[in-house]
This record gives sequence, structure tokens and C-alpha cells, in this order.
Amino acid sequence: MSPHHFHCSRTKSSTMPSSLLWTLGAAAAICCPSYCRAHRDRACAEIAGQYRAWHHLQDGSLERQMRWRIPGQLAFDCLRAMPFNATLATAFINAYRPYLLFHSTLDVLPQAPPEYLSPSVDLLAGLAKIRSRAARGDYESHFDFDSDLNRLLSLAHDGHLQIELCSQHLFLFTRDLPLVSISDDGLKLPSIYTFDDAQRRGAHHLDHVSPVVEINGMDAAYYLESHVAMWLNSHDPDARYNHLFPSAAAHLSGAYAGGAWTRYKGKWPGTASSRLKFANGSYTTVDTHASWPAENGPMLYENGPDLFTAACLPTSVPPTDLKRIPTGTGYDTASPPHLYPEPDVEHSDTPVKVYYLASARLSDVAVLQVPSFKARHGGSNYTTATEHILQHAVTEGKTKLIIDLSDNGGGDVELGLNLFRLLFPGRDVYSATRFRAHDLVDVMGQIFSKHYSAPGQAPVDLTILPHDAVNPAQEHVFHSWATLYGPDEYRGTNMSRLYALFHSSATSTCQTPASREDCSIAKSHPPFRPQDIIMVSQ
Repeated sequence: MSPHHFHCSRTKSSTMPSSLLWTLGAAAAICCPSYCRAHRDRACAEIAGQYRAWHHLQDGSLERQMRWRIPGQLAFDCLRAMPFNATLATAFINAYRPYLLFHSTLDVLPQAPPEYLSPSVDLLAGLAKIRSRAARGDYESHFDFDSDLNRLLSLAHDGHLQIELCSQHLFLFTRDLPLVSISDDGLKLPSIYTFDDAQRRGAHHLDHVSPVVEINGMDAAYYLESHVAMWLNSHDPDARYNHLFPSAAAHLSGAYAGGAWTRYKGKWPGTASSRLKFANGSYTTVDTHASWPAENGPMLYENGPDLFTAACLPTSVPPTDLKRIPTGTGYDTASPPHLYPEPDVEHSDTPVKVYYLASARLSDVAVLQVPSFKARHGGSNYTTATEHILQHAVTEGKTKLIIDLSDNGGGDVELGLNLFRLLFPGRDVYSATRFRAHDLVDVMGQIFSKHYSAPGQAPVDLTILPHDAVNPAQEHVFHSWATLYGPDEYRGTNMSRLYALFHSSATSTCQTPASREDCSIAKSHPPFRPQDIIMVSQ
């Protein structure tokens, strides 16, 4: 047996966490610790050598212009060379836990209501298991520890519950064979195709075109749902599934457009290769590749400890300016094909665009694409520009509206409310929410309420300031912290009193917020009848 395949014969530790906590250590071969460390350090050294060879190529040469690609397994082995420090890991968990207590659905997720379509998860219990395992020193590498944390929090399926972990974005992992899901007639259940086969199918070149029926020996749809989509942020399973596939709308909103099957935030997908079986009996293998972002500086780390020191120890002075890659960064360097036509109306102050359909029988239809609620040049400019775009559609005789919210990543809630007001002027927007009541938020509320005792004093938007919060009926603000905090019991846990996300007058586009009746939005007529509006999303 060659040294490359040598490993110790022993059973896997019984201290592995539950199956819901995906552990990279459980997926990898268990080898002698000294051999594993040396093997993984060699992986880092090999990548560093590749980087030096690539870096010294002549500028402008074909080889230099080509993307420097690393075998996925090699990058994974290098990441697992990062040493695990039980003391630092348990201290990190201790420091993070108070922040997790602010998550509003923390107490609901373990016993989710029937209408919740995802598995229940106890985040605090899962965090305690990870801490116990860390305290025992059961993790082989810091990367394994970070991966457990990342997977646990992803089970909340909430894009607002994020944690930046130092080892998770050093390399960006990619599978270079995009998949798509296509229904024959829009009514039948869709089949899965490779992107290239889908293009041939669309061009009616059907020779050798066959749907994917299995991935790694499992039903293809089941594999994608259980091994990829399960770890995505969206609340709804159908939205998670749709995010697996390429999306031109994602490119327009500034997100990665290739789909989560090819790359989910650049994270390790769990396998160095994937075997796809087609309905015609043929197979293909898709390798996982990795890249080293230029933002990280030179890849000169010869071993795991050096990489760990540079990436994960904030008090150290790294040999290069290693930078974190923000979660959700769209890592694309090449522009995807333009799958959208040129818009009929657009404006530099808003990402919102309007398309008019060419078909004669759809000549009365306008498509309002809303890729984001992020303002480019201020919220009022966004709303005014969007109002002009809608008015242009009305002037052109459009009486029906399709609102395309595909891959809209959110943004400023106020801009979403203003779009509602543009479409339904004069209608009140009802919003009501609660925050989780616990000791730390109570202390914060008391301190901030005492220091900022009048409306509008706070330099930042704090939802825990009673004088800046309003009840859902928009009748009054809260006159004390106690009247906002409560707590009220809701689904067996303590929550704050109901309050509105925004004061409707304060978030309108009026020049004088106290009198919404003077707003142009409130005085205008609805541009489209409600029954003539449909919305498309994932």
C-alpha cells in the first residue's frame, strides 16, 4: 500500500455529533494523527509552490491569463491542516452564545409549528454539543470546528443569522458543471439537465441529450434537496431548491449567478468529485476545483499552522495581508451570458427596470423587475425613479403588471413599503413584529432608553428605543421601555410587545412626514388594478 493511501485501522469516535451537525472529520478517512498532519501540510506546501510558479509566469502570457485552479481535494486537505486549539475554540463559543440569544426564533425552532416546512433545530443545544466536543479536543482541525458551527446555524434557514468564520472562505470551491431544472410543458414535474444539454435541448438538438437521474448513487432531485439545498438560507424548501440553479436575475442583483450546486458561497461541497448518471445509462464525473482569491494576497503558507495564524489569530502579524471574504460575495470574474433583453425603461437611481413584452397578445403587459431594495443614491431617489418608471408603463397603455422579484436579496425595508404605496396609494401598510425578551436585551433597552429619552435622538436606527417604536395600529409610540419590552408569552417563550417595523408617516416620501395626505403617492390613483398584478419569486 502506498503512503498516500496509508491510514490507521481504528473505529470512528463515538463522540461524533448528531447527523444534523455535518462534520467534515466524519466524512474523511481517519488516519494516524502524525501522518495526517504531514500529509495535509504537504498539501499547503504544494499549493504554495503552484502559486509561486503561477506568479512568476510572464504577465500577459496565456498561462498567466488562465485562471489558477487548484484540485478541490488538495485545498480541502490544506484547510484541514489548520490546527485545532481547544482553549480558543471554547472561548469563542462562550463569546458567541450571548449574541445568538438575540435571534428571535431561537425558542420556536426546536418545536416549530406544523406550517413550518423545514426540520426543527435546537440551536442552543447544538452549540452546546459543539462546545463539549471542542472542550474534549475531539476536532482534528480548526476547519472542522468552523464547519460544524456553519452547518448548525445554516439549519435555521435565515439569511440574517450569519457568522463569519476565519477558515470558511480562504479557498473558493466550485463544481464546473451547472445544472438546470426544466419542465416539458410547465405543468409536469421538471427534470434535471446539465446546462449544456439544456441549451442543446432548447435549440432542438436532441442527440445525446438526457436528463440526470442520479448523483453519487442517489436520486438526483433527492440528492440536491438533502445534500445541497438543505444548507441554504431561504425559509421555504422550494426557494432553496430554485437557488441551486443558474439565475440571470441573480447576476443583475449582484449575487453569484451560477447556482448553489456549482458554488454556495465558495464553501467545500463535501466531495472532491460527483458522479452523475443520465437516463440513457451514461455517466460523467464532475470534479471540485478551488481558487485562491486575489483579495487574500499571495498564497505563501507552507503549512496549516502558518495559514491558521494568518487567517484566524487577529493579534498576529501575518506574512501577507490576508483579508476576509464577505459572506455572499459573488466571486465571478467573467460575465455570464445576457439572458435578459435590454429594458424598455430604466433609471440610474434605481435597479428597478421595466420590460414590455413583444407578443401582440401581451401588448398590455409590463414586467417590473425588482432585483434589489438597495438604494444607489438615496431612498427618496429610488422611490421617485421607480414612480417615474411605473408612470411610463401606464402612459404606454400597459394595464397589467408582472412584478419579478427573482433573486431579490432584500435591502431597505422602507423602499419595499414605498413600492407598495406606489402600487396601492392610500392603503395602510400593516407590519407587526416582536423581539426575543431576555436579560441582555432588557439591560440594553434600559440603558438606551435612559440615554436617548426623546424621539429621533439616537444616532442609529435602534428598534429597542420605545420612543422610536409605534404600535401596529399606528396609533401611538411606546412611552417607556417597560411598555415595549413586556414581556408577553408567545408560543411558550417570552417576547416583546407587538410593534410596527416602521412608523408609516415617518417612512413615507412626504416632505412633511406628519401629513401623509399631502404626499404625491397618497394623492395619486393606483397605476394598476390589484387583480391585474401578479408577483414572481423563488
